Amino acid sequence: MDPIEMLLLRISQPTKRFLRLMQLQQKVIRSENLGNLTREVWRLTNWIKPATVPVMKAAEAFDELVKRLRSDQSNKEAWNELRSFLQETFNEKNRAQREYDRVAKACLNAEQERRLLEDRCSKSAAELEGELNKLRSKNRSQAQEIAGLKNAMTSMEDLLAERFSQLQSMMATLLSHTETMMSGLMSVQAAVEEEVAKQASTRM
Repeated sequence: MDPIEMLLLRISQPTKRFLRLMQLQQKVIRSENLGNLTREVWRLTNWIKPATVPVMKAAEAFDELVKRLRSDQSNKEAWNELRSFLQETFNEKNRAQREYDRVAKACLNAEQERRLLEDRCSKSAAELEGELNKLRSKNRSQAQEIAGLKNAMTSMEDLLAERFSQLQSMMATLLSHTETMMSGLMSVQAAVEEEVAKQASTRM
């Protein structure tokens, strides 16, 4: 293969990597909302996009220079211009590669963070479910205790009402007996007074 064509092939490779990088970034950004990391990816994407423009233009200019060199191999000005374009292209490629690696690392960290958050959420959900079950069990026990206390209070109220009714009946009976005894005592007192009066009149 002609050396110039080999250089042209080497130039086209970074361009393909840039396109792949852009596709990867769009895929990551569309996947899901990752908060600050997504905004970081957007920032890197906006920075890298302008960096790809001179590379694409350099590739186009490189094609033109190759045509000029093929027509005139002694054209030193075109050769120097070609070397300048190559240097600029490689510099842009290296800078874009660093940003590509940075974005790839950020995407990897984002994925790890997402999995970590999912694990934490799963554990938290399980812990909350366990606490909720404990509270439900405790509430059932307390409800049973409250129901038992209500039944005991109802039974106590019924017993007190029954005892109060019995007490009222006993008091009524005692009052009746007291009235009967008082009536008897008054009759005895009247008989005694009458007897005393008779004896006094007899003595006189």
